[in-house]
Amino acid sequence: MNEERKKDDKFYGAKSTLAVLKNRPNDITKIFVRKGEEGRFKDFLSMAASLRIPYNLVSSEELQKISQTEHNEGVCLYAKRKNFVATNKLISSANSKTPLLILDAITNPHNIGALLRTACFFGITSVLILTKERLSLSGALARVSEGGTETLNIGIEQDYIKTTELLAHDDFEVIVTETEESTLTRNFKKLLDSKKISDIKIAIVLGSERDGVSDTLRMVAKNALYIEGYSALQSLNVSVACGIVLDRIVNGQK
Repeated sequence: MNEERKKDDKFYGAKSTLAVLKNRPNDITKIFVRKGEEGRFKDFLSMAASLRIPYNLVSSEELQKISQTEHNEGVCLYAKRKNFVATNKLISSANSKTPLLILDAITNPHNIGALLRTACFFGITSVLILTKERLSLSGALARVSEGGTETLNIGIEQDYIKTTELLAHDDFEVIVTETEESTLTRNFKKLLDSKKISDIKIAIVLGSERDGVSDTLRMVAKNALYIEGYSALQSLNVSVACGIVLDRIVNGQK
């Protein structure tokens, strides 16, 4: 593998690679498809050929080495790294029509991918990831997102104080999740029942399954959503919780 290839991100999976081809064709440097599946990827390869993007037909073993996974679904490509959106731009461009989704210290690629897929399903356009870890929007994360990494505006930020200041400056109503009923959850019910919710900017904060929402963001939240369970289990997978939260907020506005 040459030096130029090392600078690219690796994408695999039918929907993930198609999303890159549709949204960033000029960033693609190479495409690999498993031999014998040309018919299955006929439209995909025709699109690539029309854009003059080179592709190779390779054996199953070769594709597994190239993609470094058995879960490549018969296709893999290399593309230039997608730039994250600056935090101030991401926050200032958000509006009252679609909530801003904030992922607080969620670092598992499969969880992030599932969250991005859920966000796309509910019409979310912007996602801010708060983490001090390095993050790439490719590989397993992109495959699980089903193309969400390519259609969403995504930012990554390390500075929690900066984030809360920007949210306050743009008059965001910050909503977190709670594990039990509280004053904040009662505030949320009042907000959801009022006509005001369709006219304000909303930031939904989801924390990691281990640590929850950070104290910094919880301190600026005036509303919280409580998902009631009916067993001894204390919590849901964060992507499942995300779906419930977005359904209540997005469809609650209609």
